[in-house]
Amino acid sequence: MNSSIKTIIFWAVLICFAVLLWTVLHGHPGKETATLNFTEFMHQVNEGNVKSVQINGTEVKGDFTNKNASFQTLIHRKANRWIRRSKSNSPLSLACSL
Repeated sequence: MNSSIKTIIFWAVLICFAVLLWTVLHGHPGKETATLNFTEFMHQVNEGNVKSVQINGTEVKGDFTNKNASFQTLIHRKANRWIRRSKSNSPLSLACSL
């Protein structure tokens, strides 16, 4: 291979690596995730501060309404059994009913 082609490839790889490193270190800030206990979670729901939730087993993840933040918590096993038996399709209404 010609040495000028090798030099171009070297600099292209080096620039790509530098851009990747910059993106990882100074990328866009993601949502701040708060870890709540179940009581704090229910308080946020009752105050109307919860925009959406996803329930997977005993793990609950969701977004707050007035912040660029999300949360995570664990629900009690008894509540988890009740959610599975419920006929409602809205996880937020289920959480509000607990």
